[in-house]
This record gives sequence, C-alpha cells and structure tokens, in this order.
Amino acid sequence: MDNADLMTAYEAVAAYLPRPRGCKILIGIPKMERKTAGGLALPDEMVEREEAAGTLARVLAIGPDAYKTLEGCSAPYCKVGDWVVMRPYSGTRFKIEQWEHEFRLVNDNTIEGTIDDPSFLMRAHSIVKMRRAS
Repeated sequence: MDNADLMTAYEAVAAYLPRPRGCKILIGIPKMERKTAGGLALPDEMVEREEAAGTLARVLAIGPDAYKTLEGCSAPYCKVGDWVVMRPYSGTRFKIEQWEHEFRLVNDNTIEGTIDDPSFLMRAHSIVKMRRAS
C-alpha cells in the first residue's frame, strides 16, 4: 500500500479506529522509503524510528471541539484530507492489525501547517524520505 492509499486505508478500517473527541485530530502517517537515495537498504528499526519522529501526516478525522478553544485561532488550521506538518513524536501512536500504516491522535495545536505536495518533504537531519505518492 502506498501513501496515496492512506484515505482508502482509513475508509477500510474506520470502524476499528478511535473517533477523535474534543480537540483531537486523527491522522495517518505515511510510509517511509526503505532505501537511501544512493540505494542502500535501511534497517527496519531505523525506518520505524523515522516514522515515529515523522512530521508529516494526512488528516483523517477531526474532533468536534478542534480549533474552537485554541486561543488566537480564528479558523481551523486544516481539514480532512489535508497533508499537514506537525511536531515530531506527537500524539498517541497505534496501528490496526493487518494494516501497515500507523495512525495517531494529536491535539489541534500540534498541527503547524499544511502542504499541497508532500512528496518532496523530509524531516531535517534525516536520511529517510517519505515514499512518493502515486
């Protein structure tokens, strides 16, 4: 499954995922490349660490109170379907059995911005890049 399928994965497992409450946002974490630009294979542990520290995600669902109580916020920072940039190591991490994508519940103030084309973005000080969406 590639990153273009994050929304499809969500739709397939939505009944098993927690629904965000309050100011929480449910996001899907994209898969990372398993090779460097030079073609070296990366160990699974390194890829998993990079995904945990990831700063890029797809918004899958938004809690009913998100952005309503955030001081200085006049409008939501994001909507369902947006690719967002967030703080590393954010939220409560979990996976659904039989699916390779990681999901997280994050606070609304964790989202820093949106991005139209995430395929060129990588975390600073990282040698692992997100898989290019098809």
